[in-house]
Amino acid sequence: MAETMPEKAPTEKVEVVAAVDHAEEGTANKKVKLVQGSERWAQANDAAPPKALSKNMLFVYLMCVAPFLCGSMSGYDSSIMGSFLVEDSFQKMFGAKVNGFAAGYITAVYQIAGIVAIPFISLCIDKPGRRLGIFLGSIISVVGAVIQGTSAATGALGQFLAGRFLLGFGAVIAQAASTTYVVEIAHPAYRGMLAGGQSSMLNFGGLLAAAVSLATVNLPGNSNWTIPTWTQIICPGAACAMVYFLPESPRWLYTHGKREQAIEFMSKYHGEGDAENPWVRLQLVEFEEQLEQQTREKWYDYRQLFTTRSRRYRLGNSLMIGVWGALSNGGISYFIGAFFNSAGITDPKRVLTLNVWQNFMSTMASFIGSPLSDSLGRRRLLLPTLAGMGLSWAAMAVGTSFVEADATNVAAAKAGIAFYFIFSFIYCIGITPLQGVYAVEVFAYEQRAKGVAFQNLGVNAAGLINQFATPVALEKIGYRTYIIFAVWNFVQLTISYFYSVETKGYTLEELDDIFESPNPRKASTQKRRVVTMVE
Repeated sequence: MAETMPEKAPTEKVEVVAAVDHAEEGTANKKVKLVQGSERWAQANDAAPPKALSKNMLFVYLMCVAPFLCGSMSGYDSSIMGSFLVEDSFQKMFGAKVNGFAAGYITAVYQIAGIVAIPFISLCIDKPGRRLGIFLGSIISVVGAVIQGTSAATGALGQFLAGRFLLGFGAVIAQAASTTYVVEIAHPAYRGMLAGGQSSMLNFGGLLAAAVSLATVNLPGNSNWTIPTWTQIICPGAACAMVYFLPESPRWLYTHGKREQAIEFMSKYHGEGDAENPWVRLQLVEFEEQLEQQTREKWYDYRQLFTTRSRRYRLGNSLMIGVWGALSNGGISYFIGAFFNSAGITDPKRVLTLNVWQNFMSTMASFIGSPLSDSLGRRRLLLPTLAGMGLSWAAMAVGTSFVEADATNVAAAKAGIAFYFIFSFIYCIGITPLQGVYAVEVFAYEQRAKGVAFQNLGVNAAGLINQFATPVALEKIGYRTYIIFAVWNFVQLTISYFYSVETKGYTLEELDDIFESPNPRKASTQKRRVVTMVE
């Protein structure tokens, strides 16, 4: 295997070893840095420090707008479904309530569609390109929103569910293509921030849906849930229009025989127009060493994810962050009405108002967490997050248990809600951004689309558990549901401590050597000595 070249090497600890080579005046001193990550990454970072606000870097951020809009789609859906279930008109038309089996299967159709879409992800984004995948997923979601919105006129639950199925099917394809695209066009130094930001748009979608639902809550008839449905078209519709103007991913270009276009992209956007820029040379050498010119695997053949120990380890790391994200919160955003009911709040307008504030806080937290995944590292962000979420669920269980015993205990109700907000903040500052960057970067190029697809399978399967188990558990065992969530978060913490790999400080291709090592987790956190020259 080719020598690995780590991505972004954090220079946390520096030792100046000695001044040498003084034979000539002006000769540079040698300085040794202890870095966690790649030696070549650290050298590139010293030779050409990236400029976050350069003109070309701003264009990269602009390219991310369409993928960011796609990132909002699932968050929008979970938030409006939580709002629909507290609306009287929706409950009467489709026979649902805030908890129970009917709420479960109406919301679960979205996750079922996501599972059905899994085999088609590679077909849509590998050979035709990342851009086409974004377009196809977005246009399918637009059609789904139209079908769902017009179901109010027919009163047909089957039509509503068909619309939800297409929404879920399209969202999975669009999200997989968008996440992959952002990771592959991002400058290596800002990969965590941009990929985490794309994933964080999930909460922006939730905030948008919560605000629209609150604004329409007092409208007559079915307007209080059909208007939020029609606004679900906005983000995927805008992404459809924008994607035509986007360049293709340089990694996709390189592997499809368009080497010069790939170099041109990296030179312009990663090297400030200089093809000899260290960041450009770093990535190009990796492309030549590790990316195959043609991908020969069948789009439906997923065996390559399991053929070696290192590939299974990669898949396990990706599945962990995805499944943790789904199971650690129990899918509670879909059943926000049931949660607030357990805390003694039943007025629909107050529920929707609290939902807006919770989504606003979550959006802010997720965008704070995106740069933290680069500055702190993936593991340093993940582990405290899991611990904090477990403690928050435990505190929620205590508060809501007092409310269940005495519905007039206002102090306990407020405490339970406060810890829900704290939980949401912790979840969004850590889990939300990591779901975007970590799940994609652990895969080698030839496995990336299928790896993301398989990770989506895990996420949606876990989501199905939430959709059917959480509303029934809230109905049958009440606050004890939160005790289960608390225990599960500490189980996740233990597994992640011993198994999760640190990907900060490595390029996407350099991670190959990390996963080939006997203990990838240990190898990824090991400090390395890097020699640089200083005047």
